[in-house]
Amino acid sequence: MGNNKTIAENHKKRYESTLLMIKKYFNQNERILDVGVENSFSEILI
Repeated sequence: MGNNKTIAENHKKRYESTLLMIKKYFNQNERILDVGVENSFSEILI
């Protein structure tokens, strides 16, 4: 059960880093084509 928390924390850190990079290099009105598998980060980008 403690392992799930660590996984969730790692996802949160990764999502935050990715979102910062996207905000730095992309305009807010640009679109990103996400061709990967469906995941919870995709929902954050919408």
